[in-house]
Amino acid sequence: MNKKILSILNQLNEAKLLYGLGGSMMLKLRSFDIEPHDIDLFVGVDDYSKVIDIFNVYATQVVTPSKYPFKTKHFTSYKCEDITIDIMAGFAYEHLEGTYIALFDHLSIPNTSQINNTNIPLMSLEEWFILYSIMNRSDKVEMIEKFWKTHEVQYPRLLERQLMLELTTSLKAKILNYLI
Repeated sequence: MNKKILSILNQLNEAKLLYGLGGSMMLKLRSFDIEPHDIDLFVGVDDYSKVIDIFNVYATQVVTPSKYPFKTKHFTSYKCEDITIDIMAGFAYEHLEGTYIALFDHLSIPNTSQINNTNIPLMSLEEWFILYSIMNRSDKVEMIEKFWKTHEVQYPRLLERQLMLELTTSLKAKILNYLI
């Protein structure tokens, strides 16, 4: 992660905005063997416009058309030097059994990582297990499941609360297996 992005994240921290790093960069910071191609930032719906205001000053917005089956309320991409940053608020994804609308709140950020004195809020493996499963990213789902075989699910309550959402029947069954 370059200095410019870390500076932006410091500004988000100073403004006390709700955001969390997810996706492959989150996996990398948790020591998974993966090469991220972009940065995924989830932000609180109420903080979205403030986050965008900060990014508009320091990064270049990239026009990214909305693609089915994504139904995310707010989505904006930026380029910061050679890195793409996708900013999402109100993530939603349509699947065969309904529309999954991700929960994102302070519980979604159980850990932080520190790079060059910048605290970076990290989203949970549990919630990204759900996100990757919904998006049919089997490679990432398998990485997380392999990790859980030796480290167990760390935040079962984050899986439990997913059961109230519109998930596929098979994914709900998988969650229940991890909660036993």
